[in-house]
Amino acid sequence: MGQHRVMAPQSAGYAVVGGVALQLKQRDQPRSFCGAQAWICGLSALSGFVFGYDLCVMVVALPLIEQDFVLSTTAAQSIVSTLMFGAVIGSIVGGVVADWIGRKPANLITTALFLAGSLFMTFAGSLRTMLVGRFVAGLAVGSSGPCVSTYVAEIAQPKTRGALVTINEVMVCFGCLVSVVVSYSLQDSETFHESFFHAMSELVTDDLTRKRVLFCVTIAFCHVLTAANAMLYYSSYILEALQTGNTHPVSSLSKEIWVGIAKLAGVCSAIAVVDRVGRRPLLIIGTSTMLICHFIFAVCFWTLSSTHSEMVQTLGEWNLYTFIFAWNLSWAPLMWVVCSELLPDEFRSIGMGLTFGMFWLGSALVNQTLLSVFHAFGAGNAFLLYTTLTAASLCFVYFKVPETTGLTFEQIAMLFNEQVAHVPLGNAV
Repeated sequence: MGQHRVMAPQSAGYAVVGGVALQLKQRDQPRSFCGAQAWICGLSALSGFVFGYDLCVMVVALPLIEQDFVLSTTAAQSIVSTLMFGAVIGSIVGGVVADWIGRKPANLITTALFLAGSLFMTFAGSLRTMLVGRFVAGLAVGSSGPCVSTYVAEIAQPKTRGALVTINEVMVCFGCLVSVVVSYSLQDSETFHESFFHAMSELVTDDLTRKRVLFCVTIAFCHVLTAANAMLYYSSYILEALQTGNTHPVSSLSKEIWVGIAKLAGVCSAIAVVDRVGRRPLLIIGTSTMLICHFIFAVCFWTLSSTHSEMVQTLGEWNLYTFIFAWNLSWAPLMWVVCSELLPDEFRSIGMGLTFGMFWLGSALVNQTLLSVFHAFGAGNAFLLYTTLTAASLCFVYFKVPETTGLTFEQIAMLFNEQVAHVPLGNAV
């Protein structure tokens, strides 16, 4: 009684004593430490490379698998969405495991799952084996989100946290691009801090913890509403539909390489400006551009349904590249960054697991239904629906998502504390 609990800060510079953030004297980190930190973050993000490879290899492989296994539309959609369903479980379990046994062992388990999933898919001789491989790869994809992003966020300094966490998404994009380039080359071939139990009790008993976790889960849900993940997976269908007026692939791989280039260019642009421009402006700009692109797609498909126009077809193709660029400038890297910053210290791993679980569950549902929606309502009407859903995401970002650039975890926590909610964000520094 009468004692104040002192929380060890995750980021140097502030300590929270009795609910008050006190500024501490900071020491400049040695260059050797900063260099080692960058190397550790880069090596940790190698799982992002495998993530991106698994993500985009299906862009090229799906039409070929569909032909070899003589798949129905439902079966083809299942191959895509099974990875997402696995990622739902992987995200939740991965966050728990990262707190239970530590970040490094959790990352090792994730790597083993990536290897196992790849082996299943490599030697798949049937649809069932392919689905097993996709599910195991999904477990790895899901667990890599909370494990890697949490680890990197915790060891990074506030002034470089955004860029270092975004390195993981750079590796995702690089892996995505490599998978498409490799597939193009082979196209003719035949051939730990708080305990787990304490963290769970915080979720049940602490209102602010619940508020922050639910807020991040909502961010993931808004990401899903843009249908960006499905746009990547079914880019070959969209490109072919623009050319022929139907949704049966196989489109030119050279065009899909441009999709990979647009993805990499977007995330490289994000990493260059995320800590200068800020999270909110990039999310608002990116989501607004994605909304416009969805509407342009609707107009293109409405026009092509009644008349043939090479100009409209070309517009649609470049509109897809613009959409992918805008997505990777905003949502693709920044969901990792913003959620890792907003979640409380004692619940960050599990909270990231729940957040990514929501993302992958939503992505699985969108990917499982996208082609069916196209066939049932027409591509133009489907894109009008996604325009509306993306507008809802834009409203949430504009009115609810705070700016966290350059803030310590303790300052960010104050954004969710009712006692200091009236303090302007700029004065919290």
